[in-house]
Amino acid sequence: PNKVAKEYVLAIQHMRNKYDGHADKIWTESKSFAEIIVKFLEFQGVGKKIATMAANMLHRYANVGDNFLDEHFMDISPDTHVKQIFNKLGFVDNEHKNNTDIIVYMARALNPSAPYKLDYPCFYIGKTYCKKRGVPHCQDCPLGPQKANVCKSPHTR
Repeated sequence: PNKVAKEYVLAIQHMRNKYDGHADKIWTESKSFAEIIVKFLEFQGVGKKIATMAANMLHRYANVGDNFLDEHFMDISPDTHVKQIFNKLGFVDNEHKNNTDIIVYMARALNPSAPYKLDYPCFYIGKTYCKKRGVPHCQDCPLGPQKANVCKSPHTR
């Protein structure tokens, strides 16, 4: 709690000092996704995963950057659900399923022009159907039992 509280205060100060208290200047005054990501990385406690996730969400939900030409800078944000799906689909093996760098580069290999586009579908399927905690819903999953040759979940065997 103390660390988060300190980072929260520092974020407010950074927002006030650099953006005159207007968070939207982070994206409205940017000319590329890379620039938005850099601006998020300037906040203490924000790493690559959160910075790319924030830029990804701004693009997906607020149409920020529709005219930007650098979608290839928008990486996947490998949270627990994304990691799980990449492993279940065989994009990464068990040995590397928690290696975020490998997952990011695999997403780049799978979709070089816009790797971030793999993020939400993997997140959604992992959270909705795989259920890391609780009973998975493999029978309803778009990758489920009828596609058992794709999904490596023990629940589809």
